[in-house]
Amino acid sequence: MKTVKRICLTVLSAIAAFALFACEQNGGQLVNENTAFTTVIYGTYAQNRVTDATLVNALGSASGWQDDRVTYNNTVYERVTAAPFSKQAKFNDGETITEGETYYFTVMPVEWYVLSKGEGGTTLLSKNILDVQVFNTNVDAQPDNDGNYVNNWEYSTLREWLNDTFYKKAFNAAEGQAINKTKNASAHPEAYYVNHSRAIRDTWDQVYCLSYAEAVNKDGKYNYTYSFSENMVDYDCLRMAKVTDYAKARGAWFYINVQNEDYKDYDLYTRFDGNGKYWLRTVGQDAIYAAVVRYTGEVGRAYENVGYKYSKDSKNVMDVGVRPAITVGFDATAGK
Repeated sequence: MKTVKRICLTVLSAIAAFALFACEQNGGQLVNENTAFTTVIYGTYAQNRVTDATLVNALGSASGWQDDRVTYNNTVYERVTAAPFSKQAKFNDGETITEGETYYFTVMPVEWYVLSKGEGGTTLLSKNILDVQVFNTNVDAQPDNDGNYVNNWEYSTLREWLNDTFYKKAFNAAEGQAINKTKNASAHPEAYYVNHSRAIRDTWDQVYCLSYAEAVNKDGKYNYTYSFSENMVDYDCLRMAKVTDYAKARGAWFYINVQNEDYKDYDLYTRFDGNGKYWLRTVGQDAIYAAVVRYTGEVGRAYENVGYKYSKDSKNVMDVGVRPAITVGFDATAGK
């Protein structure tokens, strides 16, 4: 483990951790607006769109593509046939995302918020929404006598994807070995989800989604103060997350600001522009829903359909983003 720790600290030392202020503008109904947050770099994932025309042409004719990835001039790229959630969807540079068009993305270091650190290691939450997934694609799943519903995190295809596909794509062997298996308590019932008191077993995961209780820091386990309002009037800056170009091309939903300065809350909603929604691992208000964090950072009474079978519009369940969490078995901020 000491060897792995040295390797991973070397990876992390490439970029120093720094204090981040979550919402840069002043005013509005915001909380945690000026909270300093430490970030670190760990692992890699496809994120920024390639915009250089020469490079795009070179990638289009490059050989050696495997599973939509290729290494070109010592850099890894990934390609996506775009399926944006809306015809109005745009990349972060303002260019409209054209459905069916192939785009290329740079596989680059992932930035993570440091939620907490201690003897057991450092818990990290990705700064941005990195991808998009359905919570459970097992449309035939039915509740059994133990209450294993389709919104049960343990049996979700989202959990399987995070601990297999995402884990293998995002981390090399040394990085992956240094990620602890985290005990994720079922934590039911939880606040708004008191109707779901059935027993759901704890899980052990290397990559996971936060629970509702963790998202509101109910037990004070993280080094910040999250807020919760039953009337959903508090917009929490630390729970807000932008959507990467890669996730946008793959269909992740994000808020598109109303371009009307006469709108009552125009200045406030300008801050939400480009924010997405992402899954929590907690059950929702009914057996076919799971909890989410909204683009405003709100969590109360926020939930989405878990699978295609349960939505009138199957695209609705494919637009919820993923914001992974991990715990590395060392102090990720050491020496910073």
